[in-house]
Amino acid sequence: MLRKVKEAKPPEQPIPVIVYEFPELSKLELLSLGDIHWDSVFCEKKLLKKKVQEIKDQGYYTGLIGDTFDKLFFNRQDREERDESLNEAFYELIDILEPIKDRILYIVRGNHDKGVEKATEFSITQDLARWLDVPYIKGMGIVHLRIGTRKSDKKRMVSYAMLVTHGWGGGRRKGSGARKIEELSSFVWGVDFYVIGHLHKPESAPRGVFIYDPRKEAVFQKDLRGVVLSSFQSYPIYAQEKGMNPGAKVEYLTIFNGYEKEIIIEERPMR
Repeated sequence: MLRKVKEAKPPEQPIPVIVYEFPELSKLELLSLGDIHWDSVFCEKKLLKKKVQEIKDQGYYTGLIGDTFDKLFFNRQDREERDESLNEAFYELIDILEPIKDRILYIVRGNHDKGVEKATEFSITQDLARWLDVPYIKGMGIVHLRIGTRKSDKKRMVSYAMLVTHGWGGGRRKGSGARKIEELSSFVWGVDFYVIGHLHKPESAPRGVFIYDPRKEAVFQKDLRGVVLSSFQSYPIYAQEKGMNPGAKVEYLTIFNGYEKEIIIEERPMR
């Protein structure tokens, strides 16, 4: 696996680009992980450890989409919602993720992670990324995957552009995640796949668009794919107090074909 990181340098390059090349692969399987909230008493820690082992055993790749840690409201969070200190959580999570650090394509900062940073002036997720030697994304990031070889031209790899960001706003109603992906696709073009978290309500959001190719003087249809990830929290007190419905426990295994441009998304139980 070859990696090249182009850091964001505003205003010319406002969004970082991470390029990976996998010339040895005929396909790449991605199992992204969303909203871990590791230091919360409601975090399903056994499930995360099981997913990490699965990623290692199956040869999957992954990314952390944000809210890796939980302590957003230092002064308002109830004592019964806290499981361990941030120091304990940080080093424990490093030990858990260390065996798959070469399989983590990116780590995104979430709003809870940012809350920790604002309260302590310490970027805990950025330091996690440094310990694991993984690219770190604050806002949005483009992950460019080049995979395998084309059957018709053995010198060319198949390219996929993936936009990853933690997400924003609320999402009580069904379809709210799909609308957010649609918003992203309206102003970030040239992307094949969108991944967000934050809402704790998983959803797959395919969308078709027409694109005009001036070189071929032709219009063709492109299918855009996107997923909203589930979380590793069960049913926290704040969700109970606000009458929020629990998100379904499903996950999306995304398969990128290395022979021809094709994305397959498998929805399956998260267990």
